[in-house]
Amino acid sequence: MNEIIMKFRTKTILIFILFYAFYSYSQNTGNSFDWNNYKTWENKTRYTKTYIVNQKHPNASDSNIGNVNFPLKTINKAAQLVKEGERVLIYSGVYRETILPKNSGTSNDKMISYEAAPGEKVIIKGSKILNQKWEQRKVLTDELPDATLTYTWSRRTWVTTIPDTFFDVNYFPFQLPNILPEEHSLMPWAKLVKNIPPYISSRGLIFQNGQRLKQMEHYADVVRVPGSFWTDVDKKTVHIHSFDSGDPNKSLIEIATKRYLFKPQKVGLNYIQVSGLTFEHCANGFLRTSTAAITTLGGHHWIIENNTIRQINSSGLEFGYLAYEPEDPSPENIHRKEEDNQGFMIVRNNTIHDCGTAGIRSFVVTNGLITGNHIYNIGWQDAENYWECSGIKILVAHKTLVNSNHIHNIQGGNGIWLDWDIRYSRVTQNSIYDVQNIQGGIFIEASHYPNLVDNNFIWNIDGNGIYANDTDYLMVYHNLVANITGNVVHAIVQTDRSQNGRKLTAEENLVYNNIFIDGLPVRFSSNSNKADYNLYVSTKEPNNFKDAINRNGLDANSTFKYAQAYFTSSTCMFKWISDFDIKPVPLLKEVSYDFFNDLKESQNTIPGPFNKLSKETTIVLTEKPVIEDTQLVSIKLEKPIQEQTALVSNRYSADPSAHVFNNKIYIYCSHDKSEESLYTDPVDKFDMIDYKVISINDSLTKVTDLEVALKLEDIPWAKRQLWAPDAAQANNQFYFYFPAKAAHGEFEIGVAIGTRPEGPFVPLPSSIPNSFSIDPAVFRDKDGTHYMYFGGIGGGFLQNKIKNTSQLLPENLKPAIAPKIAKMKSNMIEFDEKPRDILVLNEDGTPILAVDKDKRFFEAAWMHLYKGKYYLSYSTGDTHYIVYAIGDNPYGPFVYQGIILQPVIGWTTHHSIVEFDSEWYLFYHDSHLSGGITHQRNVKMCKLHYDDLGKIQPIYPYGK
Repeated sequence: MNEIIMKFRTKTILIFILFYAFYSYSQNTGNSFDWNNYKTWENKTRYTKTYIVNQKHPNASDSNIGNVNFPLKTINKAAQLVKEGERVLIYSGVYRETILPKNSGTSNDKMISYEAAPGEKVIIKGSKILNQKWEQRKVLTDELPDATLTYTWSRRTWVTTIPDTFFDVNYFPFQLPNILPEEHSLMPWAKLVKNIPPYISSRGLIFQNGQRLKQMEHYADVVRVPGSFWTDVDKKTVHIHSFDSGDPNKSLIEIATKRYLFKPQKVGLNYIQVSGLTFEHCANGFLRTSTAAITTLGGHHWIIENNTIRQINSSGLEFGYLAYEPEDPSPENIHRKEEDNQGFMIVRNNTIHDCGTAGIRSFVVTNGLITGNHIYNIGWQDAENYWECSGIKILVAHKTLVNSNHIHNIQGGNGIWLDWDIRYSRVTQNSIYDVQNIQGGIFIEASHYPNLVDNNFIWNIDGNGIYANDTDYLMVYHNLVANITGNVVHAIVQTDRSQNGRKLTAEENLVYNNIFIDGLPVRFSSNSNKADYNLYVSTKEPNNFKDAINRNGLDANSTFKYAQAYFTSSTCMFKWISDFDIKPVPLLKEVSYDFFNDLKESQNTIPGPFNKLSKETTIVLTEKPVIEDTQLVSIKLEKPIQEQTALVSNRYSADPSAHVFNNKIYIYCSHDKSEESLYTDPVDKFDMIDYKVISINDSLTKVTDLEVALKLEDIPWAKRQLWAPDAAQANNQFYFYFPAKAAHGEFEIGVAIGTRPEGPFVPLPSSIPNSFSIDPAVFRDKDGTHYMYFGGIGGGFLQNKIKNTSQLLPENLKPAIAPKIAKMKSNMIEFDEKPRDILVLNEDGTPILAVDKDKRFFEAAWMHLYKGKYYLSYSTGDTHYIVYAIGDNPYGPFVYQGIILQPVIGWTTHHSIVEFDSEWYLFYHDSHLSGGITHQRNVKMCKLHYDDLGKIQPIYPYGK
């Protein structure tokens, strides 16, 4: 790293930096800069033309004009046609191509956009399917049949040779090391790792049924590690050990062939938007610049939002003024005009995961906004010692805001790293946890200018919490830093480098109003650095912070306490338990808002990122708190309705089935228990013992929590677990349907009858004959016939009812387990037929497979009619979506359409859809009020919207 100054060798770059230094200094000082008002902008384009790309359309062809009836087949063809003020609208499909945009937008009202059509799932893959046969070359005697071949010395390994013709022209990932020999001169700070893996490992990526195999350096390792591969010395012959140690010929094998997935044809294309797309399988290299799977190649004014970037060999996303290292000999590395350094990159609400070195890596970012991104499982290459690995790494960030990002599970890299000549940039409201690296959860490196790190939640860092290397004037305010193996804040002079003609130092850094839990004390290398008004917490006696800090003469007004703190990463739930009230601290003018963007109060400001932290508090980081801890009791409640807020907040309610009876909405719910469960099994914790009904009046202004409608103790055949119910009106009565576990330990479905929609309901002495599983939903068709949809896998035991031979197929070919349908007799208490399977198809007419967990049925089926079409919706279970499919009759088949509801807080998701007063509503639940406890949920509602084609618009319960 001592040679990092070589980043700026060229005269052009030095002139640029010196000019910007003077300009920045003359415009702002740390005292006058407004940290709450970063410049921003928005796309105001009214598109004059839309190119449609739909590879599945029967008329699709790249010779078409690109409209709805005659769409283009590839995205890259559209990228050659689209011009300023136009967009490319892409429909579902797997597009195995690199997108090479030709043209630039010219302003924020004449942008170019590449976007997924509403509700469509667009996947751009840099891989090809390998249809070549894998074989086992067995040695049957003490003589080799052919000494020129490589043999499989284990029955677990298989081998094939991949011809050069399989790959793109002049790009052969298995023959290329991650860092080319000539690239080391561009990254002299990586000199120590020139000759060791993974830097000399190949760029080859192999996927078996969507899972990435690990590259081994020796054949013997492949034998021992399922889900691995090794490339022979010819760099073409590949040995594989399948995840199940079985025959790879029975699996889908994909091999990455592309160097890029999205790359402009030249440096400096501007005003481009990329939205709603999934990018995966890119065999890129490790060079710091110009190598990301998705690169803006030096353009300014891009919006990159709501995309997924995953399974990348090196870095996922790259943007910034400098597209290449200054001395890179690439012919694309052109001289840049000063006016091109406008920046204004917006990168928001993307999901970036399973990238080998970095999620985001960029060079010279001015006026940038990086917000709301979920970045995780980064650094699987374990390449820390070439010093370019991080969840987010930005070199030369000027007036850039990095906020509200969710970053975790980073190996050999930082959560967020701002490196070299950082000016007036802010890192705030981010959650960073489970990071292992030498430096820190947040790393600010090499700056002579003020920067602000505040309101961040940093947990479980094998390294330092906040690391300030060769940095002056850094403000570290109102963070929570916990479970750190290194220093909670580490600010020292680390090197002898200079910047802009001045030696780098570590002076006048300020560490105020933070909460530090279990780590080593603050470390400074200069007395000009200050720390005060912090809360130092130890979770076990004694408090080791206090003596060390008093020896340093710091923290005269800080507090040292004992408390308990827990964090559950799966639900992002933070639990704080103490026997003291936190002492208020002075309000800092640079920090006006807390982690959840609530205004801080001058009289009651406390250390840390949260406005309120009482003696016992549970906070879910991904959702702003609505209520404080209160005892939950069962009372009658009336209150105004508010969308996406718990309809009843004084108790728990779940699994809403909504119907309109007597011009009111009645919601039939499960009733989760308020007390702590005694069970340890997650399924057993859903141990409900009664049902209550919620009603909403005709003006949708009042919610009423009604009395108990049915109790477990009154049901003769039921033993436990009253799960998701439903209701129907017929024969001048109301029928209440519910699942419960019978004496044999599996679910059956029962009926109870009442004279009022809210009950009480009187249960029949036995369950519905031939009923089984869970989640009954009763639908009344146009002709008055009633049908019950039901079933659930996992805890609903539907998988136990499969008796056909389909389950004997290989895992990647098994059809998804089907939900069930049965027509009801007119008496509404019996089936009129044997339950049938419901077939749900992909758009191409093939059955949805069990491995397609984003689409396949798991539980919670619901049926509604819209404009003569039958909409079947259901939960996907462990991927946590509510999705839907459309058919022409109650039995189907149904064709998958897309997602209705994005994942909610808590594991389960369950819903219903109802029309009331010519408006459509979605009812659902989440575990927000319980702090993420999955078996304690609350029912919510929101409006549901259709487009002109009958597509349901996706709902993001907490905003995109």
